[in-house]
Amino acid sequence: MVMTKPQTTKFLITQAVAQINTIIEILVVIALEMVKLASLLLEYPVVMSSSCINNILCSQLIAEIGDINRFKHKKSLVCFVGLDTPPFQSSQFA
Repeated sequence: MVMTKPQTTKFLITQAVAQINTIIEILVVIALEMVKLASLLLEYPVVMSSSCINNILCSQLIAEIGDINRFKHKKSLVCFVGLDTPPFQSSQFA
């Protein structure tokens, strides 16, 4: 059984789809601008050389990490991203 939708419902759905499409277009423009800006940085080729990293993820990682020089050791960066526990974070430490 096929039910027809009132014209107002059809109009609202059409408008919602148009808004979603506009948001997607804006997100694409923002992502491209992020990539353009990140590609100017010295660390961009280094991050891009990692496997499974595309240009958008690379830009996001660079933005999230910020200045890489603030990390004195590789372990500091690993801890920052949450892949390792910071020092003195054991259940036996009082």
